[in-house]
Amino acid sequence: MLTPAAPLPLLGRQPLLPHGGKRRRRAVQHFGVDKLVTVSKAQLLESLMEEEKAIIRRVFLAVPLPEHVQGACLLLPRSFVLDGLMDQPTQDAMFAAVAKKYCTEPLFIKTHPRDTTDYSKLFPTAVILPRTMPSEVLNFCLPFKFQRAVTVQSWVLRGFTAAEEKVFVGLEEAEKLVQG
Repeated sequence: MLTPAAPLPLLGRQPLLPHGGKRRRRAVQHFGVDKLVTVSKAQLLESLMEEEKAIIRRVFLAVPLPEHVQGACLLLPRSFVLDGLMDQPTQDAMFAAVAKKYCTEPLFIKTHPRDTTDYSKLFPTAVILPRTMPSEVLNFCLPFKFQRAVTVQSWVLRGFTAAEEKVFVGLEEAEKLVQG
């Protein structure tokens, strides 16, 4: 006996109806390809109302965004330590040098999900965005655009639209900033 909360059991590809019968094929309405509508994901995200964007921000942000964000810079680091390319002190020095050369205040840092570096110790005045927040969310849910977004040896800026200027720093260049 089926209960209202129980899912319908499947027999082949057709669910059994509560009275034991099968769904009749002619009862299913079929539409042709000419009736399908495709809307781009970008259009859907851009059409979000401000209240909906605020809901998405609340899902990912534990603290509210600062009010003064004019000229904000976003640093998008990744972990070279986990990739075995350098040790933690070298990576810390490298990102500090990159931020000094390319970033301005207010500084936002969006950490990579695998990166366990404590950027609040390296940049005490920076707004650290959670590593669980997808960087794609920044494209459509923030109430402002960054003046500049900076990354080192990463493709994260490829589809990034939330910054006026995108700066890709190669690993060799970033390492030279530490030395000189």
